[in-house]
Amino acid sequence: MARLPARIGFYSVFGDRDAVNRTPRDVRIFFTGENLDRFPQYTDHLLPEVDLALGFDALADPKYLRFPLWLLICFPPDATVADLSRILSAWQDANRDTVRRPPATASLVARHDDFGIRARLAAVFARHGTVHYGGHFGNTGPPVIGAQWSDKLDFLRQYPFTICPENSDRAGYVTEKLFHAVAAGCVPIYWGAAGAPEPEILNPAAILHYDAANFKDQLLPLLSSRSALDEFARQPRFRPGAAEAIHGYYRRLEDRLLALADAAGPQVRRRPGSRS
Repeated sequence: MARLPARIGFYSVFGDRDAVNRTPRDVRIFFTGENLDRFPQYTDHLLPEVDLALGFDALADPKYLRFPLWLLICFPPDATVADLSRILSAWQDANRDTVRRPPATASLVARHDDFGIRARLAAVFARHGTVHYGGHFGNTGPPVIGAQWSDKLDFLRQYPFTICPENSDRAGYVTEKLFHAVAAGCVPIYWGAAGAPEPEILNPAAILHYDAANFKDQLLPLLSSRSALDEFARQPRFRPGAAEAIHGYYRRLEDRLLALADAAGPQVRRRPGSRS
């Protein structure tokens, strides 16, 4: 294992921005898993103060690296391209029983609905089917599912559809919600990312994008025809080269961290088995 500098500061949107300059650090790293539209104090990703900033946006800055949060939640950081290919293949195969799940049903798992988008999508679906809630949102009592993400996937696997919008809409802002829908073999009913969630990785044709003007016309054929649902669910969920793209995110992050470590401490060495 590499011997890294002793003083590395990690900073997020939760806290006092001025704290980044109050404590001496050899390396300062900002990471956000949030839509920065909601945190205007951090819209510059702390780039003037830090050595590296990580987030959802696509910025052309030498101190910035796009690294969305879903990577850490969904894919092991030490996975090889072959490992990732196996994971994506298993997720693709998860849609084999989608059409055999209770028809015209959808799951919705969330803690809250601060901006009303989940209630809006659920209301549209409920006019033609049934929505089952697994989290705090939509339930008058405690959550139906457990606290682990595997509990969430077990719940989602019971339904052919899952309602999984983002909390807010911003180009590039994609969380684990959409990936969990795919992993569970569900047809995702999605809203967010300016209508283009991870186009290098996910097949947009396999996602039911919410648009108030035509969403009903997209949904009703899948509710009324099991063959149409099966055809939609069995589409390729991932773009060609998706495993390589996911691996590339981790490789670039490791290279950047090691470069910062080398610059801060000349005796730092690469760990055995690194991605280089």
